Amino acid sequence: MQAAWLREPRILEAINLASAAGYDVNAAQVGYFPFASMTSSQGEEGGVNTTLRLVQPLWNGGRTSAEVAAARSGEMAALAEIDQAKLDVGREVIEAFFDLVAAETQVEQWDKHIRALEALVDVISRRAEEGVAPEADVQTAVSRVRQAEAQRELSKAAAAQRGAEIEQLIHQPLGVVNWPAPGAVLAGRMPDRAIDQVLDEHPSVRSALALQQQQRAETKRERAALMPELQLQYRVDVEGVRNNQADGFLLALEYETGNGLRGHQNAQAGRERGKAAHQRVESARRQVITDIKVARTKVLSAVAQRRAQAAAVAATDILLDSFLRQFEVGRKSWVEVLNASREANETVQQAILAERDFWKANARLALDSMAWNLLVAVDAPQREQQPLTSAEMRQDDDPSEPAEAATVEKENVAPVALPISSDDRTH
Repeated sequence: MQAAWLREPRILEAINLASAAGYDVNAAQVGYFPFASMTSSQGEEGGVNTTLRLVQPLWNGGRTSAEVAAARSGEMAALAEIDQAKLDVGREVIEAFFDLVAAETQVEQWDKHIRALEALVDVISRRAEEGVAPEADVQTAVSRVRQAEAQRELSKAAAAQRGAEIEQLIHQPLGVVNWPAPGAVLAGRMPDRAIDQVLDEHPSVRSALALQQQQRAETKRERAALMPELQLQYRVDVEGVRNNQADGFLLALEYETGNGLRGHQNAQAGRERGKAAHQRVESARRQVITDIKVARTKVLSAVAQRRAQAAAVAATDILLDSFLRQFEVGRKSWVEVLNASREANETVQQAILAERDFWKANARLALDSMAWNLLVAVDAPQREQQPLTSAEMRQDDDPSEPAEAATVEKENVAPVALPISSDDRTH
């Protein structure tokens, strides 16, 4: 996960855009500083006059302050996009990683199943040589072996595809992947975080809040266009014929008559866009709450499926042994033994998928709850950049808007060991 966050181009792009937004803030603040203006004119007699003015803006209806506020809001939105990019990449890593581990575990299970089938082929071959079993039983067993080999190749292809996807995300060789340890922090509990805290840190909500503030600043800037601009100027003729206006300081009031109607209409449009931005914030909050509720439901479902599949694996192992003993005494047919073997393998394969879904659900809940510290190894350093709080942004929200009272409740989830994992699959 950390490797993907450090190397994924989408995250690096978001970081560069956030840096660019910081320069936009600096550019907007230039409006507070004085500037120079030079005018050159030529009269009917051919005389050229060049005038230099040094202008210090004094008041423009709050236009410069609004431009700075809009730029700062844009910077906050850009910072939120960094975490949004990490969130999107994290979801892809979770999907690809656990699909890869599951596919490799399925390949191991297919190897075990094929070895078991080959042992059954030896058994029925000896019985056929002794004349107590038909040759068709041998061919049936061999056919099951070939089918299992074909399925193993499909699992290998799925593992190769997922491995390539992860290497694309982390931009380095992947190495060996393993299931998390049964005692991993991620398996022990759900994130215990208040929903208000999650909403403050979630990038989609932070981005929507920043864009809402940016729209408010744009509306203030449009209203400021209705006002005249007061300037302190220093004027001097630097070339040509001097006019009858003396050099020196001037207090100037400028106003463009076209700004009135245009500014009024733009301010009206800005207010409507502000209402739309408020709805965007509300939509983002509701989506985050829904995502967390869905993720919690998937965790509980995955826990139940994981336990049920573990019990099913134990039951099918006992059933297969029973069928073999009954076949030896003539109470079960050879096809029934092969079917029991196939059912036992399918049950183990389903247990692998249940294990995958369990870890996916836990990791996705931690990711969406902004509990990203649960996604890194215990001995790994904490991620350097935590999601920036949006408490300052929310101070300007509608005070009549009710606060969310729901919480992400803590629930202990006892880890269940995967019954089919091999000895070398340790964390």
